[in-house]
Amino acid sequence: MRICRTKIGDTKQYLEASEVEGGRIIIHRFLVIIEKANGNYSAYSPDLPGCIATGETREEAEKNMHKAIEMHAQGLIEDKLPVPESRAFSEYMVVK
Repeated sequence: MRICRTKIGDTKQYLEASEVEGGRIIIHRFLVIIEKANGNYSAYSPDLPGCIATGETREEAEKNMHKAIEMHAQGLIEDKLPVPESRAFSEYMVVK
């Protein structure tokens, strides 16, 4: 399994997981939310319930979430369960 991190603009953060199925690579992309907590950072993906990570810095939380998604997706694949499609998205809205 290979997971890559890509950024779209400065406002959206995604993690991708790939698997080979029938000789073709399937890419899974997940929105990851990183929040500042009391003294640390926490991360989760709305599309992967229960898949969470924390870190002392934003970068550490992102790195740990990367590993958590990789393990979560690999576990689903090994158990022959479907990796969920991403349905979440994010957008900043200005309120005056």
